[in-house]
Amino acid sequence: MGLLQCIERYIRLHGLLRPGSGVLVGLSGGADSVFLLLVLRELGFRPVAAHCNFGLRGGESERDEAFVRDLCGREGVPLFVERFDTTGTARQRRVSVEMAARDLRYAWFAELLEREQLPCVAVGHHRDDNAETFFLNLVRGSGLRGLAGMRPRNGRVVRPLLEVTRAEIAEWLSRRGCGYVTDSTNADTAFRRNKVRHDLLPLFRELNPSFDDTLAATMRHLAVAEHYERRAVAELYDRHLRVLPDGVQLCHLPFLAGSPVAEAAIHSLLSAYGFAPAVARDVFAHLDCGAGRLHESATHIVESRSMELEVRRKPVRFGSEPLSEGRCTLPDGTHLLLTRPEQVQVVRMRDVACLDADAVRGPLICRSVVSGDRFRPFGMRGTKLVNDFLYDLGYSRVDRLAAKVVCDGPEIVWVVGERPADGYAVRPETRRMLRIELLSWHPADIRNIF
Repeated sequence: MGLLQCIERYIRLHGLLRPGSGVLVGLSGGADSVFLLLVLRELGFRPVAAHCNFGLRGGESERDEAFVRDLCGREGVPLFVERFDTTGTARQRRVSVEMAARDLRYAWFAELLEREQLPCVAVGHHRDDNAETFFLNLVRGSGLRGLAGMRPRNGRVVRPLLEVTRAEIAEWLSRRGCGYVTDSTNADTAFRRNKVRHDLLPLFRELNPSFDDTLAATMRHLAVAEHYERRAVAELYDRHLRVLPDGVQLCHLPFLAGSPVAEAAIHSLLSAYGFAPAVARDVFAHLDCGAGRLHESATHIVESRSMELEVRRKPVRFGSEPLSEGRCTLPDGTHLLLTRPEQVQVVRMRDVACLDADAVRGPLICRSVVSGDRFRPFGMRGTKLVNDFLYDLGYSRVDRLAAKVVCDGPEIVWVVGERPADGYAVRPETRRMLRIELLSWHPADIRNIF
């Protein structure tokens, strides 16, 4: 069977493209993407090219764009080109340049798919790329999913060339006299992928001339194992995973500590929220140690408690926000409603504070709880640290980070969502009342949903 027939069979086997359909092709100008573009057209598909100019390699970036424009013009292939401020985006988002480029690329691809009404974007990853990815994931500490390699389809991204080698691509292009551009950074072994490509893989091929076939077979076996692991993890989630407004919760940790699937479930869960594999390993290793372990990703916090594991969005903490009568929107997205009822009427609800208006001396503000905050809860004789007060009520560390207080100058009037301070609460002699209501979700309410 010829090379093109093998690719056509692979596309059909994995349901990547419908016969004769249009498809967006990520076209860098390198050998892999040029081969993909030309082969898809020869197989009867209708490719539309998309080229990203990230502006990272000076003259080479301009050369690549010019080459792609000339190629698509000669071949009669529609082309879209986009230029990105990759370095500026990386700085703004505080991520690596490589990550910024990847995010920009796929976000733009998604826009093009919608605008041009195309079913998917095809990219030129091939079998050698998959082998390199295997070792990169192995070094990072991946689970079965990473070791099984790239999938033929990931959402609307398809990879028709995963069974084609770099050598086969080069030979096909050479026989047809097809040109392409070469990224000079591909030879720089300071990059991990290049080190695997130029140093590590040749060593394995020296030890085993059939190493590429052997590794490909091994990755197929790992993909089968990963399929069954995924099913087991899904069943575990069905029994033990609860969705929260700002994250998720895994329950019954003592049971999970003895489950052979639990480590994979925790790894899969935490990786989805941006946590490194080392965090998942640490969390699993200490499942039976009770509360006290907390890790942060760029956007979320994971906390182990005595019976559960919570992954929650990082709380938005803020300084003094002035409050006035009516609806007040806080920086964390919650809302407080301040009113002055005509009659003094106490409402016994956690999300409502009924205050003696005459006890309030100045303008009220709302802010996040800070270390050392102390108040006298209504009904208590002495004062108490706010963090201790919340801890005694069962607040997790994330809940305590998200907690807010309403203050009258330096004095805490109300721990939002809990009790007002003793000196400000409505009493029998109160003549005028100030009512403050929390209108939106309070983190502690998670305890009461299920």
